[in-house]
Parts: sequence; C-alpha cells; structure tokens
Amino acid sequence: MNPIVLNDPVIRPETYRENPAYMLRDSVGQKGAKIVGRPGCYGARWQHGPLVVERYTGDVPPVLEEDRVPRLVVWQPLHPAPRPKRWWYTPPGMSVGMTGYAPVIKGEAYDKRWSSNVRRQAAKFRKSGWIIREVTPEEYKTAYDRCVHQDFMLRALFAATIDVKIQGHPGLVRLYGAAPSQDARIEAGFICVDVPETMESQHYLSFICKPALEVGAGSGLMDHWFRTGIARGVRYFDFGIFWRKGDPKSWKGNSRFKSSFGTIMMDYPSPYMRWYRGRGL
Repeated sequence: MNPIVLNDPVIRPETYRENPAYMLRDSVGQKGAKIVGRPGCYGARWQHGPLVVERYTGDVPPVLEEDRVPRLVVWQPLHPAPRPKRWWYTPPGMSVGMTGYAPVIKGEAYDKRWSSNVRRQAAKFRKSGWIIREVTPEEYKTAYDRCVHQDFMLRALFAATIDVKIQGHPGLVRLYGAAPSQDARIEAGFICVDVPETMESQHYLSFICKPALEVGAGSGLMDHWFRTGIARGVRYFDFGIFWRKGDPKSWKGNSRFKSSFGTIMMDYPSPYMRWYRGRGL
C-alpha cells in the first residue's frame, strides 16, 4: 500500500476509523465507552464482559492513559510499522483487512473511473422505469428476510445491527430501496452511513433479489449513492471490506463488483496488542 500523501486529492488524509467523533457515535451500546488517545492515533475503550478493551487506529503509536484500569490494548497501524517494545503480534482475524474507497475528483465525472460494465448496468437501470426511494428500517428488514435466506439467529443479529447503527448515528444513516414502482415492494436495498467529519459515506449493508438483478439495480443503487452523496458534500465513498488471501471465498464475487467503481485499495497490516496492568497494580 502506498503511503498517504496529505495534499493528494485522491488519498484520504483521514479515515472514519481514525476519527474520534465517529468512534464515539459507533460505540453506542458499549458499556463504559469513551474516546482515548491523541491526534494521529485515537482509540475507543469499552468493557466486554469482565474485560476492558482499547482499540487504536493510526500510524502514530498510542500513548496509553496511566490510570488504574487493567485492559487489553490493540493498535491497528495504517501502514507496516516496527513492533514497539512490550507489544505483540495479534492472532489472525484481528486486522481490519483489505478495504477500498472511491474518491470524488474535482473536475471529473464521478463515474469516469468506473468499469464499462457497471456504467452500462447503471444506465440500464435508469432506463428500466424502476425507482429508488428511502425506506424505513422495518421495510428494509422485511425485504432482506424475503430475499436472503438465513437462519433465525442470523436474521435477528442483522436486524439488531441496523437498529444500533441508527441509534448511534442519528440523521446520518440512509436506507435506500429499489422497486418497480413507487408503491411496489422493494427488491434490493442499500444502507450507508455518512461521516461528515471526514467527508465520507460508508457502505454498510446491501442485498439484491433476482428481479432487481435483471434490471441492473446493484449498479443503480451505487449510482444513486454517489449522486446523492456528492450533493451532501461527500468526497470519499468507502466500500468496506474486500476479499484478500485467507478470507472466505464467498466474498470474492461481491469484492469484484465493489472494485469496479474506481476503487482504491487499502491493505491494513496486522495490528499489535499488549496487556496494560494499570498504574500501581
């Protein structure tokens, strides 16, 4: 991964994962949640059962608060960094992994760097007569249950994550649905979370049913996300996690699709961890 260049209009000077305001909003529901750290490497602290956890993101090694709270500390650098003293490598699966985002470049059409296939699919959707509208969480969940076959526990977990995200980010979560007409049930859905502090919009969840596939609704929803996001001042569209070696093969298809939108990849290195005993203990 290339180093971040602060004056480069394409590379983000900061991601939402590093932003303390976003971290605080995203910690809603976590017992004892608070923001820790300093510019260059902020983190969040919360209690997970009997264990207190801190997780930092940034290239500057974290400076820990010298309090009496024993805790597990995880530091996720953006770029490969030497392992500091008293820090250890984390087990597999704790890295953010491979992520991707698409920038809005001044003076350039937002879809200029898209693949010809997704541009064609977006145009197909615009000509189809289908519409995209904002939907309620209940409408989104109902359509998801109909289109995506999962067991009860997974459906309940999915529904709960939507509610928690809306609670933590009031006014910043947008739920879109694609339907054959204004009054018809939606056949595809898309959820994004805006982060005004970093001028980003984060792709959170999406699904698509067979009728929507046939009219290019996947690309149509992405096109809607870009157009409406730009109108709200978004400069970076974050597509979330992508497949990389060692990840489930089932991620590959969706990762190929998300990489078609002028996406720039960020491959996060393995994080480090340490146990802080607490001052005076």
